[in-house]
Amino acid sequence: MKEFIAKNNLRLIENEKLIHRVERNSQREEKRVQLEDNDHLKRCSLRRIKGYRKRIEILQQCSAIYNDNINVHIEMMERLEDMRVSGLKSITAEMLEEIALDNQEMYRKHEEIIDTVSVFRDTITEDQDLETLAKELGL
Repeated sequence: MKEFIAKNNLRLIENEKLIHRVERNSQREEKRVQLEDNDHLKRCSLRRIKGYRKRIEILQQCSAIYNDNINVHIEMMERLEDMRVSGLKSITAEMLEEIALDNQEMYRKHEEIIDTVSVFRDTITEDQDLETLAKELGL
């Protein structure tokens, strides 16, 4: 379990670094679009900004999932420790199996969320979305 926590911590750290990089790219593109005179290039920049924002949203959702995974495993370790301390000298195989099944179910739910986030799509048309973004940036 400690390995799983460590792996999720590493993934979380890598994910947060990636969010920071994508945010910087988005900010650079926002500055670039403000200075752009060509409508075609401005539209291309708006598409890139839109993509950056979607990517950031997905990465933030993944970070939340990594945090949830870490918390689930910490709680499980605490449950096992509480059982040991409270006088249960031995943990039966059935108890471990029950805890493992709980863990697997939580992991499956998180995997489903990750899959759902990966295919997330807006229902607003691209033109409307780009127009809204242009207004937001004062163009």
